[in-house]
Amino acid sequence: MIGLRIASFFFLLGLVALAPWWVILLFIVAALFFFKNYYEAVVLGLIYDLLYGAPVPVIDPGLFEFYTSSFLFLFVSVLLLLIIEESKKHLTFY
Repeated sequence: MIGLRIASFFFLLGLVALAPWWVILLFIVAALFFFKNYYEAVVLGLIYDLLYGAPVPVIDPGLFEFYTSSFLFLFVSVLLLLIIEESKKHLTFY
């Protein structure tokens, strides 16, 4: 099982280099459902943002000023990890 996990990480790493963002996100969601605690998704999100991350405007709720963050894919992958790991506890077929 650990060999399959490592192979999937390198497969997804290749996708980060070659595929569009929505393909990578689709495979990350599939890997999050397949493997337990797939923290490699966060690492892949960080790698994707370091390679291709463009500044995205973010509103600071305290000051109502605009800031830029280039780690959008990282935030999405962390949210997906938390949501999918919590939802797997409530699924009957998992």
